[in-house]
Parts: sequence; structure tokens; C-alpha cells
Amino acid sequence: MNFDVNAGGPISLEQAADWTKRFRDNNPNAVIGHYFGQKVIREILRTKKVRGIRVYKGIDENHNDQLILVGVDRRGNDVLPSLIQFNSEGREEGTVSGDDPDGGIIIDESIPCPPCGTPNQLNGGHDN
Repeated sequence: MNFDVNAGGPISLEQAADWTKRFRDNNPNAVIGHYFGQKVIREILRTKKVRGIRVYKGIDENHNDQLILVGVDRRGNDVLPSLIQFNSEGREEGTVSGDDPDGGIIIDESIPCPPCGTPNQLNGGHDN
């Protein structure tokens, strides 16, 4: 399967409202959205190899849903930060993970919704 670096595209407000309402109806106590500021989005995209962003779902130590953002290269591989490995004597042995010498970054620290700002069709503010 070929990886499409231009994956994703617009959907209608009606479709987005339908999908988010279905999620809220099936998960009444769940976080319904996450906010990430433009600075961190740009920081991911600024890494040389990055052509897009992948979002992983996770659960933190407090059992809260989290979204983890990482850059993705033209082949569909995550661009991860390099980790320096040390031997038992504390000497650097090399790097593992991440194949980009500039490394990538991993982002979370989003603001969960609710609160979601002004009520609208996506956050349930216009539900009947």
C-alpha cells in the first residue's frame, strides 16, 4: 500500500456534527475534544522530514484519555526523537529510536474539552 502524504481532507459541518454527536451520545462523560496551540503544531511540522501529523490515542497514569501527536515522514514512518543509550558504566553507546539526526518531537499537554469555548454544533452546544 502506498502512503499518501496528502491524506485527509475537509468534511461538511453536518457530517462533523453527526459524528461528534454520536460520540457524545455513546460516551456521555468523556472528554470530547483536545486543543493544541499553533506553536506546537508548527514545531512538529518544522522538522525537516515531517510531511504530516499522526495522532495516537493513549491513557495516562490517571486513566484519562490523551492524544499524542508525532510527525510523519513521506513514507508514513513516525519521526521520533533520538534516544541516547548509555552502557552500565555511564558511557554513551549510541542512539535508538528515531532515524532523524534532528529528531522529532512528541506532543501532548493539550487542553481537554469541556470546556470547549462557544457552544456550537461540534461540542453539543446546539443539541436539542
